[in-house]
Amino acid sequence: PVMCIGITSGLGRLLFGYIADLPRVNRVLLQQMSFVLIGTMTMCLPATGSFPLLLAIALAMGLFDGCFISLLGPIAYDICGPRGATQAIGFLLGLCSIPLTVGPPIAGRLYDHTGSYMIPFVLAGIPPLFGASTMFLIRCVKDDAPATPETVLKDPTHQPLAQTAWDSENP
Repeated sequence: PVMCIGITSGLGRLLFGYIADLPRVNRVLLQQMSFVLIGTMTMCLPATGSFPLLLAIALAMGLFDGCFISLLGPIAYDICGPRGATQAIGFLLGLCSIPLTVGPPIAGRLYDHTGSYMIPFVLAGIPPLFGASTMFLIRCVKDDAPATPETVLKDPTHQPLAQTAWDSENP
């Protein structure tokens, strides 16, 4: 199953990278859908009673992991602009490292106490679901003013909203 996750992650990067570049596709919504599906499938893993079902979940998880990876940069660029995108990606990966580092020892302890993987996998599915729900806050922060290349070139003071907030805190 691990090899299947890697293969479909590569396919997912190509597929969702293409889809995200289509006009009228909301990249943030696409990212939210991938988070919801990854979280839900993680919670369903202990309920798999057969290898084919485990394989199907692994294939789907890889596909949507590819969506997450391929949209990381474009969404950071859309929200934070060219100057803040690299810092946003670093911050995101830093936040992702916390549950990935702390989760396995906690899951092992829970398994030792309960004798079941149900609770660890349900808890492991919560961070992606929480991440998908907090992405709704982007609509509250994101600058929805039309930013076509012509308007940006005519207005030298135009900066992404996140960049403006960053500059005001760090003169």
